Order: sequence, then structure tokens, then C-alpha cells
Amino acid sequence: GVQTCALPISVVQFLPTLAKQLDRETFAAKIETTLINMMTDPVFAIREAAAQAIIAISKTVYDQKWLDALIKSKVEELSRHQTFMIRIHSIHLMNNMQ
Repeated sequence: GVQTCALPISVVQFLPTLAKQLDRETFAAKIETTLINMMTDPVFAIREAAAQAIIAISKTVYDQKWLDALIKSKVEELSRHQTFMIRIHSIHLMNNMQ
């Protein structure tokens, strides 16, 4: 339900702020994979929050090069995921990256 999602969503929404405080290497090593994995969460709201966090990080913390180099290939991989809704979310995210 909504209460079950509240904590993970608030954590995901905090990731752009956390990214500002961490260097790129630490963020990549400790958080990036978790953020990408949230794109495969069975809960729509968590997938959506993860997509919004990725976009926010690319626009406010890092840059388009970060997005292209570290994220885009992983999101493209998700666009071929066996689950339809995960494919749709990843394609939506790719459209918002441009």
C-alpha cells in the first residue's frame, strides 16, 4: 500500500541531494546500482521516483556526460526487460533524458 512505499520513495527522492554531497566515484560505487535497480521495482511509484531522481541528478548534480556514460546503457538494457511496465518506464526515462 501507500504506507509501505513511503519510506523507499522518500529515500529515492533524497538521492539527488545526497549526490550533491558525494563525489562521483563514491556515488557510482555505493548508490548508482541501487538507483538503477529501483527502476525494476514492482511498485510503480518507486520506479517513477527512481526515474525522476535520475533525471534530477543529471540536470542538477552531474551532467549529460554522466548520464550518457553511466546510466544510458543500463537504462537501454532495462528497455529490453521481460516485464512490460519496466520497459515502458525505461523508455519514458530515455525520452526525458534528451
